[in-house]
Formats: sequence, structure tokens, C-alpha cells
Amino acid sequence: MDDNELGGLNDFWENMEDPPRSYRSLPRPAIGKYPSMPSFALEDWSQDQQPAGSRGPASAATAPSWYALQQQQQQPVAQQVTDDYMLRQLQSRQRQILMHQEQILLLREQMLRQQQQHPDLMVRLNPHQPSSPYNSHPHSPAHPSLPPPGPHYLQQQPHQQPPASHMNPSPRSAVHAVPPSHPHASAHARQAIPGSHARMAESYSTPTSSSSSANASYDLIPIIRSPLLEEFRNNKSKKYELKDIVNFVVEFSGDQHGSRFIQQKLETANSDEKQMVFDEILPNCLQLMTDVFGNYVIQKLFEHGSQAQKSVLAKQMDGHILSLSLQMYGCRVVQKALEHVLTDQQAHLIRELDGNVLKCVKDQNGNHVVQKAIERVPADHIQFIIDTFHGQVYHLATHPYGCRVIQRMFEHCPDQQTARLLDELHKSTTPLVQDQYGNYVIQHILEHGHPHDKSIIIAKIHGHVLQLSKHKFASNVVEKCVAFASKADRAALIDEVLHTRSDGTYPLMTMMKDQYANYVVQKMLDVVDGPQREILVSKIKPYLSGLKKYTYGKHLISTCLEVEKQLILEKEQEHLLMAKSLKHALPENSVA
Repeated sequence: MDDNELGGLNDFWENMEDPPRSYRSLPRPAIGKYPSMPSFALEDWSQDQQPAGSRGPASAATAPSWYALQQQQQQPVAQQVTDDYMLRQLQSRQRQILMHQEQILLLREQMLRQQQQHPDLMVRLNPHQPSSPYNSHPHSPAHPSLPPPGPHYLQQQPHQQPPASHMNPSPRSAVHAVPPSHPHASAHARQAIPGSHARMAESYSTPTSSSSSANASYDLIPIIRSPLLEEFRNNKSKKYELKDIVNFVVEFSGDQHGSRFIQQKLETANSDEKQMVFDEILPNCLQLMTDVFGNYVIQKLFEHGSQAQKSVLAKQMDGHILSLSLQMYGCRVVQKALEHVLTDQQAHLIRELDGNVLKCVKDQNGNHVVQKAIERVPADHIQFIIDTFHGQVYHLATHPYGCRVIQRMFEHCPDQQTARLLDELHKSTTPLVQDQYGNYVIQHILEHGHPHDKSIIIAKIHGHVLQLSKHKFASNVVEKCVAFASKADRAALIDEVLHTRSDGTYPLMTMMKDQYANYVVQKMLDVVDGPQREILVSKIKPYLSGLKKYTYGKHLISTCLEVEKQLILEKEQEHLLMAKSLKHALPENSVA
């Protein structure tokens, strides 16, 4: 084997994209004159070919010179090793190509057969799920009751003659051609290929999977758009109006730029233009509600459509509220509907969540729907939600999503609905103030609750100010106690940290140096008034120099100095007022 042959073999090795599994973990070829020979073959072969007394693996330093001496003897063996390896590679590639060709043929036959049997129906591109009308969505769990996300599997409409300049494809056929099971397909691109465009799309498909299983995936197929949408995307100089996209509204709604265009135009559209958009959207509204771009068009219709259009659009959601609420984009549409439909329809929509309230509350999407219902729907229509929370307050308050819902409930629901839940909350105050989520619920009560409820919480904090102030989460609650307590309760909390203990120290000394408690001290300085403020400053001032070595000490120092400056100014003003009053009083005394 000459150097040219070896160089070509080296190129083959370097350009090999998908070696067999058994070779993927092997080391790179040994360096030297034969870079193309796999290192494992070089080592095994050299063990047998080296002279007696030189047993051992061929090293990078000795192999080239030794091979040069044995060139004639090694050439047949090296040729055999590399030829065998290349043969196995070529055979593997050939098997992959045959499998791919077979998959393409099966796909073509199936699509043509379906098109012949059902010429008026959409033809699925994925050959492994020919009978299921639904497919998985990357942003939400599968919901069998919900049609597939995005403008997928669009309902066949009576043929309408498009403008002469845009005869093909029709608005219902100009969708993104991406296999529903493709792992890299985005939500808006998981589309079906209708009609004659199925054959066009399959000509672009390039299967890449080497597996013969039913889960074989395909490369992303180029997006097929109508000429009108292509022109809209590429021609930025032309000003389009809604009337220019008649019969293409659904396709535009599923496109990033088209969706934004429709949203902007709906804000200023007249009633006829809104009706045109509404008529085209309605048959496909459920699919668009879960589409990454289409959901925004539906939201705009709820915002700017007529009340009759809003009612009809919301009617299409009947039976799908739960599945929409648990979906990333659908939950936004449900919230928008609750904002804009009338009370009776609000109650009808939200009632579908009965029996699944806790499931929605604990869901990253569904919790927003429950919050919106509490905010917008009259209290007597959401009593079933409140009833679900009984016995669950602590569990929900310590949940990352449940804590938000509990806060909205205490904020918007009347006292008679929340009284039992507040009693349940007060029983768990101590563990909640130290919980990473529960502390927010307690803070909310301190900030927005009734004085009676605030006093109950502050009474449980009293006696534990130092301990809780040093806690990462509870320190936030102590700050809120200081900020929103009554004057009497605030004075009691501050007296607790100023009280001198038997050893001559006081809790304030420890709090000033703590990474969390120092924020409580700062809050005390901000809100304290009367004689307590002077006492607090006098207790902190001797330790200001020592606080400089702490990274968080500078904030406390600046706050303390600012309060001290205010005290000095107040005293100066007080002295000036006293001097003026004495000055005016002297003449009167002398006259007397």
C-alpha cells in the first residue's frame, strides 16, 4: 500500500460521519506512517510481528521506525485490516440506504392510498399514526379531548376562488409540512399536508434514522407556504390590509409575521373586517387556541370583537376548558375569555373545572386560569373553588403555584367565603413563615389583611424576632410585620430587639451582623418613630466601624447615618421654633 492509498484511507476515516456502534468508542488511529489503521489493529498485529525480545505494544515513538524496516512484511496485513474495516462500513451504509428507501416507498404508497380513498380529507404525513386524529404537543400533556395544537388538520372548507395572482395552493393547504412526531418540530410547524401537496412534500423528505422501528424520525421538511404568505413575508414595502388576505386568514394566523399583522389590524379594523376574520377563524378556532402564534389572534378577537362574536367564540370552547387550561397557549385564551364574556358565560366556562380544581391549581398553566376566575368571576359562581380549598390551605400555601392562588383568594373573595380558610391558615402560621412559598402567603395577609388577622400573626412572631430574623424566608415576614403593624405592635417588636439580656448584650447586636437579620434592622430604622428611633440609632452607632467589614454592612451604615442626619435636622428645627417663640414672647412679658 503506497502513501497515496494510505492518504485516501485517512480521508475516509476523517470524513466518516456515522461509524458502526462498535467503533464509536475506539481511540483515534495510531500516529505515524499508517494513520488510517485503527489503533487496536495496530497493537494486536504488532505483537505478533515484532521479533523475539521486543514483545510489547508499538508506541508512538518506536512504531514509525520499526514499520519502516518491516514495510514489505506488514503491507499485506495492514491492507487486510483496513480493507475489512472499509467493507464493514460500506455494508452498514448500504443497509441504511435500503431501509430509508423502503420507508420512503411505504410512506408514498400510504399517502397515495389515503388520498384515493378519502380525497376530501387531510392526509397525515406520519405513517406510524395513520388513524389517530391527535398527536403529542411539546408544551403540554396529551389531552384526548382537545384537537391537535396549532392550525393542524384544518377542517376542509368549501372551495373559494382565491385571487387570480394566488391560485395555488389554497389557504387550507398552505400549512407547514412537518411530521407530527419530529423531535425538532416547533409547535406551530407540526402540520398536516393536505391534498396534492402531500406528494410535493414527500419529495423533500430525507429520512435519516438508521432504525427500522416504528418510531423512525424524519428530517425537517421545508415549510410550504402559499405564494401570498411568501410575498407578504418577503415584500416589506407593500402595505397589506385585512381585505388582501381573504381566504388566507387561518394560514396567516399560524405564521409568526402573519399573526402579528392580523393582531395589529384588528385593533383598528371596522366591523366588516372583523367579521371576515371571525368567519374564517371560527371553524379552526380550537386548533388556533393552542398554537404558538394563532392564540394571539384569538385573544385579539376577544378584545376587539363584538359581544356576539365573543360569545360564539367562547361557545366553541365548551367541553375543552380543562384541556385548554392545562396547555401553555390555551390557558391564555381561557383567561382572555373570562375577561371579556358576560357573567353567565363566565360561570358556564369555569364550571367545567369542577372536580379538577386542585389539578389546575398545581399546574404551571392551569393555576393562572384559577387565579383569573377568582379575580373576574363573581364570588357566588366560584364557591366550588373555595370549597375545594377547605382542609388544603397549608398544602396549597407551600406549593409553588398554589401559594399564588391562595393569595388571590384572600385578596378578592369576601370575608364570609374566606373566614374558615383564614382560621386554617392561622393554625399553621409558624411553619408557613419559614417555608419558601408559604412565607409569601403570610406576607400577603400582613400587607392586605384585616388588622385583626395581622395582630394574630404578629403575636406569633413576638418572642421569636431574633430567631426568625436570621432565617432566609422568615426574615421577609418579620420585615412585613415591622412595616404594617400597628404602632403598639411595632413598638413591642422593636423593644424585643433592644432589650438588654443578663449578659449585657441585646438581640440587635447579633442582628446587625447577620446576612438576613440586618435587613430587618434597616426596616426598623425606616419606620420607627418617637423616642424609640433615638434609642435604636444610639444602639447601632457604636458598631458602625465594625460593620464595614461585612459586605451587607454598608447598607445598614448608610441607613443609620441617614436617620441620624434626620434626627439632627429635626432637633435644629425644634430649637429654631423654640427660639422664635421666645423672641415673640419677650415683648409681651416686658409690656406686662
